Amino acid sequence: ALEARGQSVAWLTLDSQDNDMSRFVHYLGEMMVQTGISSALPYSPVEAVDSISTHPSGFTFFMDELDTLRSAGVLGLLRELIERLPRGGQLVVGCRSWPDLGFGRLRARGQLVEVGPAQLRFSLDETRSFLRNRLAHVPEHAMVTLHNRCEGWATGLWLASLALQHKPDTVALAERFSGNDQALAEYLAEDVLAHETPEVREFLLRTSVLRHLTVPVCAALNPDTDCAAMLE
Repeated sequence: ALEARGQSVAWLTLDSQDNDMSRFVHYLGEMMVQTGISSALPYSPVEAVDSISTHPSGFTFFMDELDTLRSAGVLGLLRELIERLPRGGQLVVGCRSWPDLGFGRLRARGQLVEVGPAQLRFSLDETRSFLRNRLAHVPEHAMVTLHNRCEGWATGLWLASLALQHKPDTVALAERFSGNDQALAEYLAEDVLAHETPEVREFLLRTSVLRHLTVPVCAALNPDTDCAAMLE
């Protein structure tokens, strides 16, 4: 949506290795090049922040998995970057817990927009729309029950909709379905994995130990499988 409005955008998904200052600055520089802030990678953290803070055009940096950052130096650099963002610049972060980046000051200034669990949960109307787009016939009572049991959690509703495709008694399923981990695990085993081929189940089993799936690593664990096709 931002790009459609002509704003430059760059996305960075962080991981624990980005706690290394040189690595973080490198990727920050890649974002600067992608958004037209700089034509070359910065030589230092100071140069990166200085270039960003004086950029005259609008841009947005997305940084996902921000809670993986633990390095005091990297967090300090990011805190300075936030403090010196130019008028047309904005930073959008995704995290499960707030790192120490001075969000309290930003909140007090009205410069912070927070989207938490309450905003991410589906309302009953959104649940109704979602299920009706996924399934042709779901009784109103079943939709209300599923919404309450999943507490508006989109992934739980998605899993419930998959189950409803295979079982005609939607009301009975809605009564049994729950958003807790055990119910989801049982559903995945009984209704999702059971419909997959032995090759897919073997691939999923072998790669379940990995935090991130890449073709080379998956191929090392599954030498006889077309891992590139699996990951598509």
